[in-house]
Amino acid sequence: MCRLYGFLATAETQVECTLVQSQSALLRQSEWDSLGRANAGGWGIAWYRNSVPIVELRATAAFEDETFSQTARAVSSRAIVAHVRLPSVGTSSLENTHPFRYGCWCFAHNGTIEAFECLQPRLEQETDRDLQTHRRGTTDSEQVFYWLLTRLKHHGIDMTEPHKSCAPIAGIVRDSLGDLIRMAREAGEAEPSSLNIVLTDGRNMLASRWGNSLFFLTRTGVRDCEICGMPHVGDADATSYCAAIVASEMLTRESWRGVPNGSVVLLNERSRTQILPIRLSRSVRA
Repeated sequence: MCRLYGFLATAETQVECTLVQSQSALLRQSEWDSLGRANAGGWGIAWYRNSVPIVELRATAAFEDETFSQTARAVSSRAIVAHVRLPSVGTSSLENTHPFRYGCWCFAHNGTIEAFECLQPRLEQETDRDLQTHRRGTTDSEQVFYWLLTRLKHHGIDMTEPHKSCAPIAGIVRDSLGDLIRMAREAGEAEPSSLNIVLTDGRNMLASRWGNSLFFLTRTGVRDCEICGMPHVGDADATSYCAAIVASEMLTRESWRGVPNGSVVLLNERSRTQILPIRLSRSVRA
């Protein structure tokens, strides 16, 4: 599997304490997560500068790589996606490391698409050729990313500029995830697929939970960090600032809430959250 993290706020924010110093920081999860697994097959951090995503990737374990902490320390952004990998489909390599990026979009996946070998030709065929040519690795995750972008593109979603609202994106993605789960079943999956994703264009963010744990948290107002005692927000009005976080594990002692299994949680630039059920065919259940 893997462990993932998504952050969206109304002002640039530093997240080093959450990623490196907190009680269940992603750095710690790379060595030993709550299920007793090491997610040591690579790491990535994506953030946005002037609406353009920047991605730092390594095919090494985060807990063994000082660059992870250095990158986390340097990042200050309104939208951030981070990931530590436990390979299931595809070897540990830079090409297979999350998050994946295209245009203004970044994507990370925690889980496995079962029966992917059987399903892959269909996903490739249904993916826009211009998008498919950008695939560099061998993971199910990267293929699903470009397949999802194809569906967004065919519904008129811009691949280069952030969308004004998350709602149209979420509707397309949740229906697509439901189709993907049904397709995996039809392809003869031996075990249920697990499909937790984070997808963002830098202004909007959504995450899905299907099979693995996922939690979210909202913050309002600028406050001191519970870990270091200092605020990590840049130039922002203390009363209007808000942020939302999604993560595979609860990273702090704040009031996290579990995302219901079989659903998508939406975040927008004002960090309001909405939860929608994934639409499935009658023969498929979460």
